[in-house]
Amino acid sequence: MTEDIASAFRFPYDFSTDPDRVTLADVRTHDIYLDALLDMVLGPIGVHDDNDRWLSLTVTAGGVTVSGRAIGPDTWAKKMESEVAKVHPGVAEGFTSLHENVSKLFDEMRRRREEENRPQTARRFLHMSDVTIFANTGAPLQLPLWRGQMCEVSSWTLGTLSFD
Repeated sequence: MTEDIASAFRFPYDFSTDPDRVTLADVRTHDIYLDALLDMVLGPIGVHDDNDRWLSLTVTAGGVTVSGRAIGPDTWAKKMESEVAKVHPGVAEGFTSLHENVSKLFDEMRRRREEENRPQTARRFLHMSDVTIFANTGAPLQLPLWRGQMCEVSSWTLGTLSFD
């Protein structure tokens, strides 16, 4: 039984010849449970999330606690465009264009890798909205959006924390 589970995490693939320079670290999930939960609620990585799905989540990342709503990358980008527009209206359009171009490149890569039966990359970032950050530097900080690397998430739980 243990060998069956272990074999599910091995990749019989030669990463040294990968045309996209994808490595084993790019393919392996950092937390299979968190990744699976995000896939189930928000949709799998590579599927555009033009919906309002979210998951109340609290994580520890980079030594701070981040609490809020986990959202998909497309939802995060739309909300970020709105936030940028409040400060720099002309820049917001450029941000949207950047996100669309990056998404297109990743979509093309995912499709090609699927057709060529190559391993797909794992979720690299966690996107959140309505965030409260708790650090040991004083009062909690409330932010509209947050984006952090999945590899930095050292612990997580469902639900949000409040500081009232």
